[in-house]
Amino acid sequence: MAWGKLIDFLISYAKERDEPVKDVRVGLNWTCVLSKNLGVAMYKIGWGIKDAGRLDEMITGEVAELLKSW
Repeated sequence: MAWGKLIDFLISYAKERDEPVKDVRVGLNWTCVLSKNLGVAMYKIGWGIKDAGRLDEMITGEVAELLKSW
C-alpha cells in the first residue's frame, strides 16, 4: 500500500470512530494522544507540531488530519 493511501485510510478510520481526546503528552521527538485508544507519533526534533496547544481540544479525526501537515 502506498503511503498516501495508508494515510488516507488511517484518517478515514479515525473519523468514522471520532472520540474526544482525553490527554496529550508531548516529548522531545514524540507525541502521545489518549482517547478511547492510544496513539503515538514520532518526528524529527525541530519539526514542531501544528496546533500543539489545542490537541486536547480536538477529536480523533481532527488529530488524524495532522498526518497530512508534514
